[in-house]
Amino acid sequence: MSTAPKFKILMLAANPVNTTQLRLDEEQREIDNALRLSEYRNLFTLQAVFAVRIEDMRRAMLRFEPQIVHFSGHGQDGNIYLEDKNGNARAIASDALGDFFSIFPSVQCVLLNACFSEELAGAINLTVPYVIGMQTEVQDSSAISFATAFYDLTDTLELSAG
Repeated sequence: MSTAPKFKILMLAANPVNTTQLRLDEEQREIDNALRLSEYRNLFTLQAVFAVRIEDMRRAMLRFEPQIVHFSGHGQDGNIYLEDKNGNARAIASDALGDFFSIFPSVQCVLLNACFSEELAGAINLTVPYVIGMQTEVQDSSAISFATAFYDLTDTLELSAG
């Protein structure tokens, strides 16, 4: 008996110590709950990596080979913010992030759940077919609600993990 391939979702979360506190753990819990309640729950796996530094992001991408990458954290001025070795904010610009995703052909969708991430979405969309970014500032509760609703929609998708 063969089993359908699983969609691998990699949640990358960063909340540097010198930024506003976000409820990234709550967002991860709500995503997990939405997937567990889905009719297609057996087709998804969710891996979460918190306090992400650039090297953590690279290693997680290599290890999990996700089809969906979900970034939760801060964004501003065409950057997202990961952590440096001391936990402080380290800006990752759109061109660098676009180049980064170009080397991971398994990625089919990137969700940037971070303020002002639309420019980043455009850069990533040069190599990833489906990318979602935010045009404006997003309140933490709204970001959590959006993420929950996004994964609630898994019941309406035509699924093909390839």
